[in-house]
Amino acid sequence: MLKRGLLVWIMVVLLVLADSYLIANPNLIGKVGIWIYKYHYLKTFPKAFMTISLVVCIATGLGFLIYFFVKKKLIKRAIGKLLLSFFILICFVLLINVIITFSKGSYGHTGKLFRAGANLLPCILIFIFGYLLYEIGKIKRDKEIILNNEPDSIEENIT
Repeated sequence: MLKRGLLVWIMVVLLVLADSYLIANPNLIGKVGIWIYKYHYLKTFPKAFMTISLVVCIATGLGFLIYFFVKKKLIKRAIGKLLLSFFILICFVLLINVIITFSKGSYGHTGKLFRAGANLLPCILIFIFGYLLYEIGKIKRDKEIILNNEPDSIEENIT
């Protein structure tokens, strides 16, 4: 469990680095657009990295908060799954919006790297929420633990 979880979060960090690089390197028209629309938080790699990292950290914190509440039984597992599924749906709608927005108009001329970076951020968020949804599904319930600890027959109770 620990090794798989560690690999997942290493992969998220690598995806954030890749996304930051892609967004920080638009073509000439994209650079002019960033300058005109004052997207100062995407001008350089460190600024893009900090912006994307902040978004990913907030999403991860929100997901872990739901995971923690389910694990400590502060909310039911079904509600936790529903919340994470709702966040996945929101990110999926955001991905469709980004694809549509960046495939036409002035955004369509910002360069393939910039558009790929814009598409990658919602995908990273979907991956994070999906992984945490999977982890919530693995949390054992009290009923499962009780059923596994019951004796197999009545005779074992007597002896």
